[in-house]
Amino acid sequence: MTRILIAYGTRHGQTKRIVDEMTSALEAAGHNVARCNLRRAEPDPLHAYDGVLVAASVHVGGYEREVRRWVREHVAEIDAMPNAFVSVSLSAANNDPQSVAETDAVVQKFCDGTGWHPDRVTRFAGALVYSKYNWLLKRIMRNIVRKQEQGRYTDMTRDYNFTDFDEVREFARRFGFFVRESDGAMTGV
Repeated sequence: MTRILIAYGTRHGQTKRIVDEMTSALEAAGHNVARCNLRRAEPDPLHAYDGVLVAASVHVGGYEREVRRWVREHVAEIDAMPNAFVSVSLSAANNDPQSVAETDAVVQKFCDGTGWHPDRVTRFAGALVYSKYNWLLKRIMRNIVRKQEQGRYTDMTRDYNFTDFDEVREFARRFGFFVRESDGAMTGV
């Protein structure tokens, strides 16, 4: 049985939901999975695992500080095993060239800043969770969405989930196969 660590950062819970889905998919495929919210704890030493997934969400053009710090501190260990980076953002809900370029730029900034060049990078659309935002953030997010989405998704009395969980589970399944095979190349993804 392979042991996989999912180390993540989250602010409003969508990345945790994605981590939960990846965990379920990996466990269903026979993997032993440990999850660690890096804001709250440090995971066991990396030598205890056969592979590592790092997941983080984009806020104001960057990922959570605790994720950046942890990756910088453990980059050599992460690079020594099968690994992947999962980026979660509202921009990933759009496939237009500008949104893709913006997301790619944030991922590249993260990689440059941490020195990590993941075996695999994937981008999942996040959620607009007005119910978890404070008064000011609700209005900021509504104004951003109003401009980008021609007025859609501006009802602050509800949340909007843009994550394709079938895609999340498929990525996890393929990552689990990659770790199990550990041939250094993530084929089929």
